[in-house]
Amino acid sequence: LCTCDTQLSLLAEMARQLPADYPSLRLASPAQLSNHASVDLYTEQVLQHAKVILISVHGGVSYWRYGIERLVELGERGVQVIMVPGCDNPDPELLALSTVPAADAERLWQFLRQGGAVNAQQLFNCIASQWLQRAYPWLAPQALPRVGVYHPQQTTASLADWQASWQIGAPVVALLFYRTQVQAANTGFIDVFCQRLQAQGLNPLPIALASLKEAACLAQVEDWLDEARCTLIINTTAFALSNPEAPSARPFR
Repeated sequence: LCTCDTQLSLLAEMARQLPADYPSLRLASPAQLSNHASVDLYTEQVLQHAKVILISVHGGVSYWRYGIERLVELGERGVQVIMVPGCDNPDPELLALSTVPAADAERLWQFLRQGGAVNAQQLFNCIASQWLQRAYPWLAPQALPRVGVYHPQQTTASLADWQASWQIGAPVVALLFYRTQVQAANTGFIDVFCQRLQAQGLNPLPIALASLKEAACLAQVEDWLDEARCTLIINTTAFALSNPEAPSARPFR
């Protein structure tokens, strides 16, 4: 259960890649269960039959109080219930309602908080191995950098990964996009964009970032632009560009 559409999109995409013997699972948003009757019906038809329930809630207990009360009841009846925040801020009250050790709940929160395809895959593997009698290997959550070069064939990409396939002498085009697209594994449109640029005789350089307002992000982007000698910048992060505290400031050297 996730209140964040980005997390649901990520988990749905990675669920399609799970092995055939993976335990059955359901993905849903508490936002679609907005009244007591709908919560009771979903509890009766789905939740009470689950062995493990993971819920990520933005806004804490008060956002979905009745639903969480029903989950606590299921936890008392033996269901493994794990409650984590749906944002970057810790929520001790929510975590304390989990039936698993705090370290286990914290780990699952970090998988979701960091996002990305690798973390989602490890989340599924961890849950199955810890509580569903499977033996899938899993790794600890991996931090997603605030800014990074994106490459569809590399988990952690660098400028050199793109340079290896660039056309010699062709102009370099930087494509800036929100890091949240990587977190949600929603990068198909970036892949197509890069393919179209290459078809026009241009060398693409896609860069995922949190915000150009963050000094560290901007400095790293500028360094890559200089190193790659970019001719053109395509910026899809307009909301991360303006800065009310410095309205006349403009990014890029």
